Amino acid sequence: MNPFFVSEQAVIKMKKFHMILHTEFGEVVIIFRKHPFLLIKILLPIKNRKDLALALKREHAETSSSIQEAQIIAGPLKKYFKGKPPEPSFKPPWNHMNLEGLTFLQKAVLVATEDIEYGTVKSYKEIAEITGRPGACRFVGNTLARNPFPILIPCHRVIRSNGTYGQFGGGTDMKKALIRFESHKKN
Repeated sequence: MNPFFVSEQAVIKMKKFHMILHTEFGEVVIIFRKHPFLLIKILLPIKNRKDLALALKREHAETSSSIQEAQIIAGPLKKYFKGKPPEPSFKPPWNHMNLEGLTFLQKAVLVATEDIEYGTVKSYKEIAEITGRPGACRFVGNTLARNPFPILIPCHRVIRSNGTYGQFGGGTDMKKALIRFESHKKN
């Protein structure tokens, strides 16, 4: 067999697609593969159309007609941005999320972060303690800085021990806005 030959099925498995969700914060993008379904990443809200176009170009993801598995992700995200807490039964579909390249400890940080309740926050130190590595605050911060599934894995709910916000992929202003948004919608 020719080592440079790639079957059509293999190309389809490698292709990335995207779905755009319109929110009051901007356009949220879900990047995924179709067959078998694999959630690759979620892009935080982008307000500027030019920035959105650049982000999509960088991801090399084609537009997709809606597929059921992507809707399972889109539904809770749409509800979230309408101010509705996720249903208690909703858990991220870990078996359909691209965790390739993450270490066991990085995955543990994401799982601990997933458990932070809507409208509440925890510190980087608390997440480090939950993972059994109480001195790994900086590691937690670095892991969450590369969280491929923001909102779904709510890294915006993790703050510094002194109560300041810390960094966020969407910027500190967006992190503050999301925390305020949740605290107002919680009641």
